[in-house]
Amino acid sequence: MRIIHAMAFYEANTGYKIEKELSALLWPDRTKSAQYQNMKRLKNGQTLTFTSEMVQTICKVCMVDANFLFNIN
Repeated sequence: MRIIHAMAFYEANTGYKIEKELSALLWPDRTKSAQYQNMKRLKNGQTLTFTSEMVQTICKVCMVDANFLFNIN
């Protein structure tokens, strides 16, 4: 998943970093440190599973579509 590219796309278009807000949306029931660790694992490709709701949230927040996120042409 191209989460780093999606966040960079959002930052280039808005000028704001989205990492903390996105991690809070993806894992609202976790502590801030757990959200940080989960986002770190997601960005490094160490997350074993992710749900369709996570993909939809990332796409909506970062203003990209699933084709961009998964590098499908």
